[in-house]
Amino acid sequence: MAIRTFDHSGFIVEDIPRAHAYYEGLFGARPLFIANLKTRTYSGWPIISFVEMGKHRFELCLARHPLPPVEKSRPVPRIGFAVSGDQLSKLPERLGELQIAVTPVPALPEGLGISECLRLRDPDGNVVELAVWDGHAPSDKHAGSGAVQVTDVCHVALEVSDLPLAERFYTEALGLTLLHRDRGELSGGRTILRNGLGQLLFLEAVDQLSERSLFCGPDPSTAPRVGNGRPHAGAHIAVSVADDDAYDEIEAKLRAWKVTTDGDIRAAERPAGERSEYFYDPAGNRLQLIVVSP
Repeated sequence: MAIRTFDHSGFIVEDIPRAHAYYEGLFGARPLFIANLKTRTYSGWPIISFVEMGKHRFELCLARHPLPPVEKSRPVPRIGFAVSGDQLSKLPERLGELQIAVTPVPALPEGLGISECLRLRDPDGNVVELAVWDGHAPSDKHAGSGAVQVTDVCHVALEVSDLPLAERFYTEALGLTLLHRDRGELSGGRTILRNGLGQLLFLEAVDQLSERSLFCGPDPSTAPRVGNGRPHAGAHIAVSVADDDAYDEIEAKLRAWKVTTDGDIRAAERPAGERSEYFYDPAGNRLQLIVVSP
């Protein structure tokens, strides 16, 4: 069994209203619901706001403490969304009108299914990419009302401190397919993998995860201790399987790998039959396993 999709994901932000305005104005993101997960960080604001971008949920998680300065030389973690080729050609002009800086992505290896890609940062310095994803043309059905219409997550990039170990984990435990190895953008090594839908996972080797990659559940004591940074509560990458049999098999593999886990911190809020588990990869990146039927 293998992971089918990267279902939803998100970023840490310091100002939720500002993030709402940015993602709504740029992508037409629609607010879905707000959850505080039984903990509040600043008076009057809960911890997580969920918005809809295309056919995916996107999380805007309120930072418990000031975000560290942006390391412009380290473009991870990041999330890539699919746009049409026609949209991408018009993006520099549209983003210029919104006073949003955009840069080309360094040339990607052939055979990944991403023919063009641009990179930008949100007001909190989080990295977003917009890419033409071959064979996955955006559909008006899921398009937002913003300047840029995105309909799918096409790739995710994470930092890892032990690249061979991370590659083994994602191929053996989560069933992703290895596509490519090279030095990567940071010159420390990179592995590129693919899930069942064809979405890509970029793993970039670093000496130590940056604070912007350190995420945890509402109870930080259940998270692995990584480096000297302070973890932010909330953000994660949700990976989905198509049925209970696949869930059981992946969960058994996670047990065999002895991953650190938060369990299902929202079990009491889920409808009957839904399943979920929050866990950490060997580097300390936070993920969530869910069941989503095709």
